[in-house]
Amino acid sequence: MNENMELLDFGYSQSKWVAEQVVMDARSRGLETRIFRPALVSPSVTGGGNNFDIAVRLIAFMVNHGIGVDALNQVSFVPADIVANNIVAISTTPGTANTTYHVTRRMDHPRRSERYCFRKTIFSLTC
Repeated sequence: MNENMELLDFGYSQSKWVAEQVVMDARSRGLETRIFRPALVSPSVTGGGNNFDIAVRLIAFMVNHGIGVDALNQVSFVPADIVANNIVAISTTPGTANTTYHVTRRMDHPRRSERYCFRKTIFSLTC
């Protein structure tokens, strides 16, 4: 067992780690690869999304129970269409192969856009 795997304490993170190892093995054999690690993917900027998505349910829970976080960028949500656009843009740009990319929102970007993304779906949810 790999010692790095010990720090991954649940199945989702373990499966992501294994998948990245497979990609890195392919990379070591000469295949051009890119690893993308998106933040929590939220509904699109137009509000389209799935009410059972973990990001939507987390925000719904917080809104429904009056819970707020007074911290800078503790959790980063990125709308699905922005994640997809960034992945396509990076993947089609020469010189971007064999790198790992963290797809997150800008640290100095206001949370106003996140509130807008959830506004259409959040208030009709029950957790």
